[in-house]
Amino acid sequence: MDADVLMKDRAESMASPTGAGIGLEPSSWLGGLVTLVLVCWLGALAFGVPELAAIGAAPALLLLYGLMTARSEPVSVSLSLDRDRAVEGDRVTVLVQMKAHRYWRRVVCEIGLAPSLQPDEPPARFALQPGAGGTASATVTLLCSRWGEHQVGPVFILACTRVPLFVGRGVVAATEVIRVRPAPLALRSGITAARTQVYVGNQLARERGQGLEFADIRRYLPGDPVRTINWRVTARQRTAHVNIYHPDRNSDVVILLDTFTDLGPVSCGTLALAGRAAATLAEYHLRKRRDRVGLLLYGGVLDWLAPSSGIGQLHRILDTIASIKVVPSYERPTLAVIPPRVLSTQSLVIAISPLVEPRAVQALMEIKARQFDLALLEIDPESFVEGSSSSRTQLARRIWGLWRAARRAELLAAGIPVVRWDPTTPLDQPVFVLNQLRRQRWTAGV
Repeated sequence: MDADVLMKDRAESMASPTGAGIGLEPSSWLGGLVTLVLVCWLGALAFGVPELAAIGAAPALLLLYGLMTARSEPVSVSLSLDRDRAVEGDRVTVLVQMKAHRYWRRVVCEIGLAPSLQPDEPPARFALQPGAGGTASATVTLLCSRWGEHQVGPVFILACTRVPLFVGRGVVAATEVIRVRPAPLALRSGITAARTQVYVGNQLARERGQGLEFADIRRYLPGDPVRTINWRVTARQRTAHVNIYHPDRNSDVVILLDTFTDLGPVSCGTLALAGRAAATLAEYHLRKRRDRVGLLLYGGVLDWLAPSSGIGQLHRILDTIASIKVVPSYERPTLAVIPPRVLSTQSLVIAISPLVEPRAVQALMEIKARQFDLALLEIDPESFVEGSSSSRTQLARRIWGLWRAARRAELLAAGIPVVRWDPTTPLDQPVFVLNQLRRQRWTAGV
């Protein structure tokens, strides 16, 4: 009965400040007692049986006492999290502290949660009995199933009086926000950039210079270091030859996320997978290759993070990804407002998109037209779209697939390597194929 009353008209309840009083409502006990008293007294008058009036006297006294003592007393509720940041799959503990007047015998609380926060014992509802000081507390463990900024709260209250004639119902605006970062996927190699920077890193540059990786042998020129002389070739050719190497450099990597749409379930839709892939690529290039990594969010809102290196940049990227939301818009953001320090001509741009929004395709074509080194990881959205088996639905899916195939062909014709990623396969597979396509283009001189 308490759960039914608590859930009734929740959408119509107005959130009240922490500690505000809650409104009184008659309970089912009140109607039952009134009916009992009326039946007993009317029966005593109709049939002349005074015993019936005596039977109704006790409920009448209880009813009178409950009506005289009925009042609205405040209930204060506060929430606190054991941490404000988590990773997908982590469990977060919420401490609920309540302070109520002794007028309330029991207080049933239910925490409003985002769909991506799942309690271990759903729903997040529990009963608290105020102690001697009117305080009580409870803990709830939540599973973070999807990255993002999620709100914990408000708290829906159902308070039962000591005389069960009334119940207090309201909403206490006690809220906390937890930022859940995407969990990294398994990845053994990143995407090789066509152009590197002058800074030292773990990526072999295509250029030749001072380094550790052997590249070729050439004749000795004045000014070459003596330590680079290849004495075996020199003795065989009777002229001095030196070894040349590939230098170890780093590169600027900008990860472009298409945030126009999100297809599929909240916890494993296209945007959720794109965020995990972006976080994985950023972590690999920052930690393993020591590259400078930036982030570009292209959707209803245009946002960016300038390339930088270090563990601090990784935390900034993860927090930025966690704050991504799909913002409906009919405008196409212009790339001209992006500063050159964010999107330089030497940068490797890794785009992650389901290719369902024409504005995202146009942006990719514009980036390639500006001679940027661009690679596209396409998240296959077909498995996320549910549809009936009717002929119209199947025809619509075929037309949609043909449209996406045409856009993909346009990107390939423009010189953009595109690899489709089936979410059922590891991320390593499309990254490996993407690197192969890029090397083939380099070999062909494209």
